[in-house]
Amino acid sequence: MVINDTIPANTSFVSATSGGTLSGSVVSWSIASLAAGASGSVQLVVRVASPLTNGTLITNSTYSIVSNETAVVAGPVVTTAVTSAPILTLASTDAPDPVAAGANLTYTLSYSNPGNANATSVVIADTIPANTSFVSATGGGTLSGSIVSWSVASLAAGGSGSVTLTVKVNSPLANGTVIHNQTYSITSAQTTSVSGTDDTTTVTSAPILSIGSTDAPDPVLAGANLTYTLSYSNLGSANATGVVINDTSRPTPPLSAPPQRHSLRLDRLLVDRLACRRRLRLRHPDRQGQQPAGQRHGHP
Repeated sequence: MVINDTIPANTSFVSATSGGTLSGSVVSWSIASLAAGASGSVQLVVRVASPLTNGTLITNSTYSIVSNETAVVAGPVVTTAVTSAPILTLASTDAPDPVAAGANLTYTLSYSNPGNANATSVVIADTIPANTSFVSATGGGTLSGSIVSWSVASLAAGGSGSVTLTVKVNSPLANGTVIHNQTYSITSAQTTSVSGTDDTTTVTSAPILSIGSTDAPDPVLAGANLTYTLSYSNLGSANATGVVINDTSRPTPPLSAPPQRHSLRLDRLLVDRLACRRRLRLRHPDRQGQQPAGQRHGHP
């Protein structure tokens, strides 16, 4: 006695019990004898192909039994409905982490379909995290309001891909601030929306102080006021508190040299005036009988 079963369409052979063997697409079992009134069973295991459209029917319609004493007897058709659906997943990774305040932060959104059916009209959406602003998106991502969206025509069963979103971290921000990318999702025509888990990034920031001085006027007259303007700034990515500015006053050097020069100039001026009067007396003989003005006042 021989039992034969043809592997159904959309399936592949896995195993057969009781010594069943595969030849081509037919599995056969040989049974030495079957007593009157006796019965038995064998099993054939096949794997259903994937992906398959949901509702596809697997039909086992070509199986039979025959013996030396009988003709071939075929069994009734057996149908099995296939259930299939895409299963979408989405995850976010950040770089760099930690990130400096004021720097760019890039999220990579990785998506996949580990289900057994294709997904169509796939849409990925990500809301710009708080304390950041949009910079760019790959894969045709577009910004509308505070949401970046990507459209993927189809995602085959077992398929995967990724897109990136780059944002700029606000500055200043307190050191240790945590940026949360927690409102992102993926959906398709065959599935409901699937959200990703919170992707957190720690912000590092610190104040960077600078100070400079300018003077006016320059040069300055001895005895005059001199004003210093101290200009300060914070070039860092965090606020600075309790700021103190110090400037040490330097002692004024002795002004010995300028008075000496000043005295010399005054002496020179008196000598020049006397010489001028002598020259005038020589040029006007008619005044020789007159007493010089200096002598009239008791001067030599």
